[in-house]
Amino acid sequence: MKKSRFRHLTQTFYDPEGFLAHQKQVNRERERAGASGHGDRAGTPNSVNRPDMSDEKYHPVAPEQWKRGVSEIVDRNIIKMSRVLQSLFYLLRYEREEICETGTNKLDFKKAKKLINDNMFKAMSSYNPFGPNKQEFKEYQKISFLKKYLDSLEDDKVEEYDLIMSKLYKWVSYAVELRCEDVVARRDAIELLKKEREDAIAADAERTAKKEAELETKTKEFEEKVDTELAKAAEEASQPEEGEEAAAKPEIERPPFPQQEFDVEFEANNPPIDIPMEVEQDLDNDYDLPYNGPAAGGD
Repeated sequence: MKKSRFRHLTQTFYDPEGFLAHQKQVNRERERAGASGHGDRAGTPNSVNRPDMSDEKYHPVAPEQWKRGVSEIVDRNIIKMSRVLQSLFYLLRYEREEICETGTNKLDFKKAKKLINDNMFKAMSSYNPFGPNKQEFKEYQKISFLKKYLDSLEDDKVEEYDLIMSKLYKWVSYAVELRCEDVVARRDAIELLKKEREDAIAADAERTAKKEAELETKTKEFEEKVDTELAKAAEEASQPEEGEEAAAKPEIERPPFPQQEFDVEFEANNPPIDIPMEVEQDLDNDYDLPYNGPAAGGD
């Protein structure tokens, strides 16, 4: 659901194919509205002194709905809420030197507005808040820095200042929110898998110890029983029946411990433990917030 929402939100800034398809749809609707005869009612009593109320369909969210407004930011001489633009550029991995005054973290609007172009919109379209990220990031491009910048702004204040800046602020905020949720969710899942593996290893070690202890006990009992039987057989052999001369008896062979039978019985009563494969930790080089594990509720 959130992935779909983010995709649709991004398409309000950049979606060339969707924009063309939408324009064709709008043109068809206008043609149908014109063919229905609404254009011939001018001057009738119901239309005098009233605005043109066509049947054109209203589209609350259209592809590239906000692209033009964002593009027109370049026509401004000054800009407030500069951290909105900075957060956007940093999230998209622009370098500080590209948008800030030399040696500072203060936005240089003359520099920044030159970068408000199709490449920026394409970068927004390509941004993926889901899955591992092995790219290298500057500290100011990482999540903790971006969250600090975004948390210093208030949504209603940004919207009160400028609708277009508010839309950019919401896009960046949502992207960062989804990124945090994704990283924490994957780390929670990995921690649970690690715990399953640790529990399985511990259970296997306990099973092995149990087998060794039972083997020792069974072996001792078996050897004692054999010793008793051999001693009895030797005693009987040393006492020939009356009228018989004593004769050398063949040495009685000591039977081995029935290891195979023991193993089969133990396995039946104590099935082998399936130990999961070792889990590899995902690389999320853009995420530098503390992680407390699923037991503590994650991030």
